[in-house]
Amino acid sequence: MRGTGKEHFETVTYGVHDGASMRASNTYITELDGVELPIPLSRHMIVSRHLDAPGVLLILLSALFSKGVNITDLQLAKRGTTGYALLGIDSAPSDLPALLKTLGPTYYEARLLSLAPEVDTE
Repeated sequence: MRGTGKEHFETVTYGVHDGASMRASNTYITELDGVELPIPLSRHMIVSRHLDAPGVLLILLSALFSKGVNITDLQLAKRGTTGYALLGIDSAPSDLPALLKTLGPTYYEARLLSLAPEVDTE
């Protein structure tokens, strides 16, 4: 998956990750813009790029709480003063994409990824 410019995620890499703490037989997002963030794929995920400072992640977590969204997986990383977060969530209310646009100037980007459910071909 590729973004469209500097204000968007450049690359999201996924595949099988061979780290010792990985869950067996799951597909993972392994990195975001070259920053290692191994997390199992979920039906709904949030990706963010934000200022790495105290309290910034709390803005996102509080917004999700206000919509009753449960976080099932969370992975954090940073490069310089930029923080990265990948969250697996159990549901995605229809107004969640609009909410992610209101997190404020400390969030450079926050997006919802919703993957199509698996189709049984048998």
